Amino acid sequence: MSFITAHRRRALVVLPASGALLASAMIGLPAQAAVTGPIDCPTPLPTAQAVKGLTGTGYTVSSGTTPDAFTAKVLGRITDGIAPGVDMIMAELDSPALDAAGGVWAGMSGSPVYTEDGHLIGAVSYGLAASSPIAGITPAATMVPLLTGGTPTSGSNSTVKLPKAIKVSGAQATTLSKTSGLAVATTTRGFKALTIPLGISGNPSRYGQKIVDRFEKKAGGVSTFAGGGSAKATVTPSATAEVHAAGNFAGVISYGDVSWYGVGTTTFVCKGRAVAFGHPFFYEGDTKLGANLADTLFVQPDQTWGPFKVTNITDTVGTVNLDSLTGIAATLGAAPTGMVSVTSKLTSAGKTYTGASKVAAQDWTADIAAYSALYNVEKALGASSKGSGSITITIKGKRANGTAFTLTRPDQYVDRYNLPYAVADATYFLIGALTQHDLEKITITSVDVSGSVTKTLKGYKASKLQIAKKGVWVTPKKAIAVRSGGTVLTRVSLTSLETGRLSYLKLRVPIAKVGSDVSGFVSLSAGSDPYEWDFSDADSFPELLAAVRAIPPSNVLIGETDFESEGASHKSAKVATTLAILPFWDGAELFTR
Repeated sequence: MSFITAHRRRALVVLPASGALLASAMIGLPAQAAVTGPIDCPTPLPTAQAVKGLTGTGYTVSSGTTPDAFTAKVLGRITDGIAPGVDMIMAELDSPALDAAGGVWAGMSGSPVYTEDGHLIGAVSYGLAASSPIAGITPAATMVPLLTGGTPTSGSNSTVKLPKAIKVSGAQATTLSKTSGLAVATTTRGFKALTIPLGISGNPSRYGQKIVDRFEKKAGGVSTFAGGGSAKATVTPSATAEVHAAGNFAGVISYGDVSWYGVGTTTFVCKGRAVAFGHPFFYEGDTKLGANLADTLFVQPDQTWGPFKVTNITDTVGTVNLDSLTGIAATLGAAPTGMVSVTSKLTSAGKTYTGASKVAAQDWTADIAAYSALYNVEKALGASSKGSGSITITIKGKRANGTAFTLTRPDQYVDRYNLPYAVADATYFLIGALTQHDLEKITITSVDVSGSVTKTLKGYKASKLQIAKKGVWVTPKKAIAVRSGGTVLTRVSLTSLETGRLSYLKLRVPIAKVGSDVSGFVSLSAGSDPYEWDFSDADSFPELLAAVRAIPPSNVLIGETDFESEGASHKSAKVATTLAILPFWDGAELFTR
């Protein structure tokens, strides 16, 4: 498959795979014809030659898939602005599209800028303020190593921390203020990487947006915009689509029912590799994302947050395998392999609802699977609402040695506020428990959420722990005497969520033989709050897996006694099976006589 069109071949100069190109380019640039359009494989301009007053032409897409030209005037450089050894070039941009949008927009990241004779100055990647024509350009010379998987800085990608903002000097702030019309107080804040518009298939519900917000907070630099892209992404690679400089470029996190993707611009394409964005996506170094083209619907002006590009995802054209300081890079051709299968099968009111997605980015499996769970429970309920259900979450994966494992968690759910979010949270924290640790590197291969749901609240609210004392039920206000080695008879009040009817559940809990005059505690608990799960005591992955499997489901009431004797803890427990109970805990002090 050719990635260079015939009418462009004459203008293209192939970059060597090493840094030798940059050293030779410092001696003198080879002559090139005047630039008349985007150049797939250009010669980079040495960063030192990007001086104040240099003018250039850039290209980016504001509608459809065809790039339009804009002008760029270099205002100066910020030495080591992006990172040690990586300057940032300041420039003022202008075009009818930029004027209409109100300035540089989210989604322009990676837009190439060329000198008059066709040398690549760099990629538009940073912005000074919302709705401003002032941009920060990542130097082309620092993006060349991405073609071969290198980085423009010493060591691994993780050795350099991304700055929250690229600072400017007082003199630069004043110059920028005069050029842009912005207040000095604004220009003094410096430049920030252009936000990557995050496309999500469908429109997130209120609780779906909570999951997205959590993702955005962790990811940084991405944002969903009201009215932004919402098309589904398909895995099937295109047989004919070609990738070219200045075209739309999407890094795809997941495909299918739940499609998440970040959209920017391709900077250049050489020898089956494409480089885009000019700044990181997630800054993960070695990574795996889908590489897709996109169709721009329009650029939406926004005076508050800044304009943004609205797109629909289109052809799959390869795999992003490098997420670096100065951009992302993809190998063109095959779609990502080894993606995580995320599926669901839910029944409600006699109908079955299914869902299927593929996660390319292993590190974001928990987020995508949680969103998928919420989306599909909402679909089965027909609403984002309260409800109950019997649901099994099954997670499969591989340990570092290749051994397969399976975690199957059946549970009874009942939630008075939002059942889909409760199931989503359980899915998110289960995956997180298996992956967010330093015990060993594991990979998730599939996640499935299956069962039945209903809007009807089928379950109980538990309250008021009581203890039998000489045949009378009392609500403990002080320590109660019990017999060492005996039992303590407890009960809780159960209120039906369907009818409001009150009933009681009794539970006789054993007490260890600890001798007399020993203080202890009895507690009754039901349900399981994922925010309180703690697996820090696990010293190996098998121990962790066992601890996760032991999380009590919501359809049991657990009674437990705990006495401290001779420096040791003596625990005893008993379980009573019932219908689903809302999360509950109550306890009382005991002492042995």
